[in-house]
Amino acid sequence: MLEPAYIFEWLAALAGLVFFYKYKQFPIKWVLALVWLTVFVETAAKFQVLFIDGTNHLIYNCYLITSYPLLYYIIYSHMQHPLRKKIVAGIAIAVTTAMLFRAFTTPFLTTFMVYMFSLAVIGLVAILLLYAIDLLKSNNQITFKNRLELFVFAGYMIFGISYIPLSYVLTSFEFIQLGPETMSILYGIQNSTVIFMNILFIVGLIWTDPRKQISN
Repeated sequence: MLEPAYIFEWLAALAGLVFFYKYKQFPIKWVLALVWLTVFVETAAKFQVLFIDGTNHLIYNCYLITSYPLLYYIIYSHMQHPLRKKIVAGIAIAVTTAMLFRAFTTPFLTTFMVYMFSLAVIGLVAILLLYAIDLLKSNNQITFKNRLELFVFAGYMIFGISYIPLSYVLTSFEFIQLGPETMSILYGIQNSTVIFMNILFIVGLIWTDPRKQISN
């Protein structure tokens, strides 16, 4: 049986493809690669568990070092203030460098890079906060109908804030020592966050039209 979170990831990816014509000329266009990369990784991870012996840590580790740098770049592309843009670039480069260094100095094939996932999400939240400051200090009028990126970034911010405390717990050895009820609650929180994030993506993709920024 497919989990609701996985189904919503597919729906977001399909919506991104269907409505790509509306945002293909804007920096947010790379979100299409992100949502489809997520679907591909989740599908590959499920296939690994069902049909191949071993862990799926390699799949998620590869996802880590490809998806987060791309997401950082998308946010960077929307920054306006030169200093804040440089800070975002600095954070992105530092986090990406740390992830790559860790990948080459740990058993990348078999060990889940939990600390690097946490670092990547912390970097994401910091970058999104800088984007929020940049947006609020901008003289441009904020019109949600024209700004698909607001829905996308809000979704990732909500996911990031919830994932920071959950990431270590869900992937640590101590997690398997928790009772079934506690494990179910934690997984439920994580899945609910993923569902809500993808609902924001879908609503944004369907409702917004970034092309109207040009005419305004």
